[in-house]
Amino acid sequence: MVNQLISGREKVSVHTPPTDGSILPGITRDSILQLLPEYFPEVEIDVSDMHIDRFKQMHEDGQLIGSFVSGTASVVGKVRSILVGEKVYAFDYSQHNHVENIKKMLTDIQHGFVPHRFSTMLH
Repeated sequence: MVNQLISGREKVSVHTPPTDGSILPGITRDSILQLLPEYFPEVEIDVSDMHIDRFKQMHEDGQLIGSFVSGTASVVGKVRSILVGEKVYAFDYSQHNHVENIKKMLTDIQHGFVPHRFSTMLH
């Protein structure tokens, strides 16, 4: 799943495509979507298709501040750039750490560092 981080004037949103096409539903995606409102209530979630023209325009306007993939093997991984035709759309993560925060949220729960209903520690 490729997710886009979108920055508006006052907000950040995570855009993710619906699971009714080539995107498979999965526990990692579902966990992120359920946990974001709990840990980052200021982040909005937008589940809708991202057409390439919208992607290019938002990137050129500076609204897309990052992109990440999620899945069982990678948990959460930054996308450094996306190639569309002959043009590379790169992301600069030096001004924010949203992707790291999302990954830390998920892995802290997975490793039992943060108590949560999604995780049970065995002793």
